[in-house]
Amino acid sequence: MSGTPQKNNSLGLSLYLFMALFILTGFAKFTSEYFERDIVYPQIFTILNDYNRELVFALLLILLGIQFFKNNLQNTKLGFYWAPVLLHVFLCLKLLINGNTDWYISGLGAISLYATIYVCANATKNLTNTFYLFKFSLIMCIVLIVLVLYQYITVGEENMQASLRFFFFSSHPNHAGIMWAFCVVTMTFLLINNFNSHRTIKIICLISFLFFLILTGSRGSYISCLSGIAVLIFLGSNSKKNNIKIYFFIFVLFISLSIFASSYISEFLQFQADRGNTPDDVYTEALNSFLSSPIVGLPYTDGRPTFIENLLLSYMMSAGFIGIILCALFYVGAFSRILKTYRKIAMTKDSSRRYFLAIFIMMMTSSLFEPFQINFVTFGAFASIYSATYLS
Repeated sequence: MSGTPQKNNSLGLSLYLFMALFILTGFAKFTSEYFERDIVYPQIFTILNDYNRELVFALLLILLGIQFFKNNLQNTKLGFYWAPVLLHVFLCLKLLINGNTDWYISGLGAISLYATIYVCANATKNLTNTFYLFKFSLIMCIVLIVLVLYQYITVGEENMQASLRFFFFSSHPNHAGIMWAFCVVTMTFLLINNFNSHRTIKIICLISFLFFLILTGSRGSYISCLSGIAVLIFLGSNSKKNNIKIYFFIFVLFISLSIFASSYISEFLQFQADRGNTPDDVYTEALNSFLSSPIVGLPYTDGRPTFIENLLLSYMMSAGFIGIILCALFYVGAFSRILKTYRKIAMTKDSSRRYFLAIFIMMMTSSLFEPFQINFVTFGAFASIYSATYLS
């Protein structure tokens, strides 16, 4: 697609509302049984945290209404993402049969995922033109930086971290990590494919996002981010001249960060080593839960279903063998879509397809560390659906 600006270069109301929805999914209160001090948020963040789900659902309904009046709903396919939707439908029925009064939460989860798929599909259709994708992504990333600066100025860094790991305005450092990983990959894409346009702004943003990502201490997000960058570098851009520039820039950037932050990096690596394999006990508990109820998963007689830091184990623990089948079909569909997209990239100069493939592979990598694909109302879940719907 052409990156040439159009006569009407406005993103339009739908895309601005979609951008607001995307950003809003990053807001949530941080809670931990190991962290007793109350977190202070800026007043506007407190409102966004307290009414996050209501605001998200309201924006979803508005965007669905816009699509309905434009007759776009019937043209959208679920693709392979029907598997997470079916998981929540199954959990809703299981909890209802077991007399769990929280059964409706899984029902809302299925509805939320279903609605998000439609909304994301419509938005990505409007971002197929590279110029609009560049503008949308750059504005959203700048807004996220402004939000962090506002939080830092108003409440200080002590209200943005726990045990040296920054959660910013999200619910957990891992959730913040995937948000900044998404921004790093996005900004790398913008540099690779249009290096000379707003170059200074994009370089400043990239450095900021890398810094924020490091502060989260989320090892899964680091690995996921690297997978996304690796895809972008492998695919390159339509301009060999741009490729050489960006590869050189990334090399210099990482060398410079290593030199100027060597003492911090050493301290940080020691901190990571001291943490050890933190998911080990969680994984063991999940496997034991699966073995105790291997057919349909844990009964969940009270409380909402919870997922652990791995997509497959989350399916297994919550839905047993039925979950394994759904997860297998999801992965098969996802990898099939990756292969089909790669073949299309080889035959076309569509830059947008390169970007969404990199984001999608990044999110599939993150499924080894967080079950974003079956969550709802989180930035990671939204980013996963955002990329998946474009490829579908």
